[in-house]
Amino acid sequence: MTYRVLATVTICLGLLLTISSCTPLKSTTASIYPAWMDGEWKGVGLQLNIRQTWIMELNVDKKIFEIRYPTLECTGVWKLKTATNSNAEFIEMITYGNDRCTNGGKIIITKIDQNHLSFSYFSSNGNKLQAHSTLVNVKYKASLKI
Repeated sequence: MTYRVLATVTICLGLLLTISSCTPLKSTTASIYPAWMDGEWKGVGLQLNIRQTWIMELNVDKKIFEIRYPTLECTGVWKLKTATNSNAEFIEMITYGNDRCTNGGKIIITKIDQNHLSFSYFSSNGNKLQAHSTLVNVKYKASLKI
């Protein structure tokens, strides 16, 4: 094992002559899993450019982020990029309904409290807010019914 480490250091030092650094590339996956997102969430999204609303349903279970837009007949998954104790950033990958929903958008989720999340959708270049919503935890919403 000592030889392998020494060889890696030697190769890295040799490469320094031709490249600027030998530091490993940062992973695009988050180091913190946002457990505060676990559960089922629902909301009504507002698409700003056409003033259209649509239902959205998010299911987070075992680090899988499944999104459904029943009104638009689209489904997909969110790939976690970064996360903290109060917000998370994703890339949306549409798996059904690509002709009706845009693939590759940037999603920012912000924790409002344990029962509410703020959803912001940006174009794939990340520069323009396209849609937003407040998502409500399904169990919490059901507990409010009399």
